[in-house]
Amino acid sequence: QFADVNLTEEKLVREKVTDTENLQGYALFNHLFFARHRRIITKPMQSKIAFITGFALAIWGILFFKPDLRALVYDNIFSISPPLIFVMYLLSTGEKFSRALFFNCDRYMLKERYYKDKEALLTNFTERLKKSTILNLMPATAVAILLLGVGIIIGMGRDITRLLPLVVTIFSLALFFSTHYLFLYYMFQPYTVDLDKKSPFYTLANLLVLIIVYGSIHIKSSSTVFTLIVILFTLGYTGAAIFLTYNLAPKTFKLR
Repeated sequence: QFADVNLTEEKLVREKVTDTENLQGYALFNHLFFARHRRIITKPMQSKIAFITGFALAIWGILFFKPDLRALVYDNIFSISPPLIFVMYLLSTGEKFSRALFFNCDRYMLKERYYKDKEALLTNFTERLKKSTILNLMPATAVAILLLGVGIIIGMGRDITRLLPLVVTIFSLALFFSTHYLFLYYMFQPYTVDLDKKSPFYTLANLLVLIIVYGSIHIKSSSTVFTLIVILFTLGYTGAAIFLTYNLAPKTFKLR
């Protein structure tokens, strides 16, 4: 289960890491870690952005050269709100982010007492949450540009402001998936030192999210109310997850 986050010494990025002048402590520690492991952390997201870019150009091109399709898209563009949940799930860093952290860092560092200190632990969480958020906002921005570009091409004009709730949904989902997997990782720390997964709660929580995400594909709704519910839930969950992590993680995040 760690095969996709296992880098041999030869594949670790060894060239000089930049932008370290103003960093120190765990901020520098995490910056160096993410730089050396960008093959499994950053590059997959860059590939997703490249795919979205190609897809956007194809969709824009089709709508530009096939004007008869624009009315159909105009009538149905607001019904994409439920499927957006599934799309952003596929585009997120997912559980792979926390597995990479455990396999390549925490299973060694959690043996050190200073690393489990409350201040150190929460500083690390903050730096990782920043990185996860930046990574997930990258494809979210690309999807938002794709959506707004479609709105312009199909001639929404001033009505393009009606797409803003969908854009907010995209970014709120990015924040949700940035926080969710990291939150569960710090709450349950499900992996053991011999690389087994021992927490049934962690598995059930991820399974529940997967069921909800998959079920969203089958929801038929263009209602603004549905969109607002998604926004409020994702932002509320994100806030609660961060609050709980800061208060409980020093007790729950440990090597098993």
